[in-house]
Amino acid sequence: MTPVEFEIYRKQVQETGGFDVVLPPGVGDCGLIYPCPNFDRNPRVFEEVNRCASKAIDVYNKEYKTKYRFLRVIKLSSMSVSGYNHYITFEANANGAAPIHFQALVYAGIPKDRIEVISCRPKPNSPSWGTTKSPSQMKPLAPPYEQSMDYLLPYIEDLA
Repeated sequence: MTPVEFEIYRKQVQETGGFDVVLPPGVGDCGLIYPCPNFDRNPRVFEEVNRCASKAIDVYNKEYKTKYRFLRVIKLSSMSVSGYNHYITFEANANGAAPIHFQALVYAGIPKDRIEVISCRPKPNSPSWGTTKSPSQMKPLAPPYEQSMDYLLPYIEDLA
């Protein structure tokens, strides 16, 4: 990854919280958030991500006293750690209403059944944004999660 590509990637992560990132062709995914467009073709990943999204909406419901029901995963990006940090965009609805897009950051780790919801929120700027509590009304579910990519800088600078 060139320094210019890294800056584009860093900006995508900062602007979207890691949910909407694109890696340049040929860039390895180690230590980076990478899109998983075909996650539904791998039964193990598909099942894991659906469990993660379902748990995320359960945590959201408990925290905000709502009754959303998980419907389906729309998009997935992941980061390899000791397990995976999954950046999941999914649909949920309440009482048969129109689906709302949510975003959840969920750790699926070791042991394999360990699932930890780091955050879950309605997707910003989606058609449904504003139909639930606004960000100023929402309490964080976990300490702010900011991914620092400074650990990659020595490697990027070596490429220049």
